Amino acid sequence: MLLTLATALPAMAQSVGDNIRFALMPLESDEIPAEVATAIDGKLRQALNRTSALSDGESNALAVIPTLAVGEAVESEGLMQEVGRIKAELTLTAVNHIDGTVFFSSTIPLTGSAVGGKKSAMKAMATGIKPSDPVYVRFIRKSREKVSDHYATNCATILQRAQQLADSGHPDEAAACLGSVPAEVDCYETARMLLAELSGTPADTPPAAVSPDTVYVEREVPVPVHVPVPVPTPAPTPEPEPMPEPEPAATPAPAAEPEQQTTIKLSDPDEFDFKIISCLGLSNGDQVKILGEMKNLKINAKEVYMQLDQAFDSNGEECPRNNLSTRGRYASYINIPQQVPVKIEFTVNNVSPSVSSFSFMKIVFGNYNVSIYNLPVQWN
Repeated sequence: MLLTLATALPAMAQSVGDNIRFALMPLESDEIPAEVATAIDGKLRQALNRTSALSDGESNALAVIPTLAVGEAVESEGLMQEVGRIKAELTLTAVNHIDGTVFFSSTIPLTGSAVGGKKSAMKAMATGIKPSDPVYVRFIRKSREKVSDHYATNCATILQRAQQLADSGHPDEAAACLGSVPAEVDCYETARMLLAELSGTPADTPPAAVSPDTVYVEREVPVPVHVPVPVPTPAPTPEPEPMPEPEPAATPAPAAEPEQQTTIKLSDPDEFDFKIISCLGLSNGDQVKILGEMKNLKINAKEVYMQLDQAFDSNGEECPRNNLSTRGRYASYINIPQQVPVKIEFTVNNVSPSVSSFSFMKIVFGNYNVSIYNLPVQWN
């Protein structure tokens, strides 16, 4: 492996959006003292923690950036003591701090007044921030919705960006891009496996693995029973010499079992076409190379991340997921210009030469999938 990534995989959420978390960037402002900025940071951390939206100690591309604009800060002299008053606007912005994507922003008015001048008023303003205020709940909920929509729409581009960062020697940024993909979008499992592949460690079995959407129906096939034809005994005859015995009838040859046909089912046949060109087994390397061809009929995308997701052999064994690859990777970035046939090579490793075919294979990309049944293997 070219990279070593020491990033923990994100945990699965208990409900939609709960797994989307943000790093909190420190508030930087020349208009307030450092201790006031620190106090505001503490209040914001409490607010994010109340919605389980704060990530600490994780490599995370998602962040909340707070900014403070002081609109009015005055001091008035009373009869006995000086009184300070301040008005300001706190703006929270949810972003991807690696690529600069802005998801959502909300501005919250703040006020404070206290005896002792402007500095005391600023401290009172920070103390007056209530982490339980619904405005912070709304900000997190809306930010999570925007993040989820963004990743659902731009999955392929985000995964490509992460791969480019990894290839160009920026493993931490690549890990952050992959680790911030929410679990409810389609490319989550691909991002998770790419992160494990880049780190050189096998990924755990996903808690909510995708099961095949194919229903297998067992059917009984009648097997012909061959009854030997009895040899007739010649009847006695008054002839002095016995007649020669007839030769026994030949036993009929067993009927040949019908050869199972390869069947390909497409999730959206109006959107794309797919066919198998060859399926060759390399006995010296215990590998099977499958060459497929895809044509984008009207998918509204220039590229997809494709992966050979499942394979069951003729012996009834499911091939481990880490033995399946697409163009040499766990999942591969595929350009799919419309109406252009694109050849794609899939590989199944550690296959015994006793395997004569694959009873089922599944290829997935985005919201689409290809199911292949009874694919014979031609061994070299």
